[in-house]
Amino acid sequence: SHADWDHVWGTAAVLCLEIIGQKECKDRFASELPATLEQFRNEKPGTWDEITLIPPTLVFDKNLTLDLGGIRLELEHIPGHTRDALIGFVPEWGVLLGGDVVENPFPMLYDGPSLPVWIDHLRRWASDRRVKTVIPAHGAVGGVELLKSNIDYLAGLKDGNSRLPENPGKFYAESHQENLKNARLSS
Repeated sequence: SHADWDHVWGTAAVLCLEIIGQKECKDRFASELPATLEQFRNEKPGTWDEITLIPPTLVFDKNLTLDLGGIRLELEHIPGHTRDALIGFVPEWGVLLGGDVVENPFPMLYDGPSLPVWIDHLRRWASDRRVKTVIPAHGAVGGVELLKSNIDYLAGLKDGNSRLPENPGKFYAESHQENLKNARLSS
């Protein structure tokens, strides 16, 4: 779904398969991921020694449709969480695989300038009657209401009036503050 460490360090386990990513994902493998892995190794020696960075072998720009034998997986680049973020949609099942583009209770914004584009993409998906189930990479599975709550949160960031959900916990309280800072980059 994108080149954040918690989404890609397992690619070494699937060497026999093609690894697909948006073109910016491959760029991140060449630039920031080696430094991130080195930082993790320095912080906890011996813990991350088995990790091997395997970049995407098939890259695409905006969209890619895969025939999985009876079903399709439609991949769409939606920058915002990161510049290489994408979602997957299985039209035959009505399932939107949100990656980190859609999260519960709210997504993390690292690519501030892409915020308006991100919101537009989510609005389009929220109005798509084919979407029945939304599966985020982080948080509970939901339906279109999950898309709508993410849109409301992100639109609030864009407009400068975003609210933190009730009882978010320390991680999300800190993430909200970071999102507010990164949203200012979109102005």
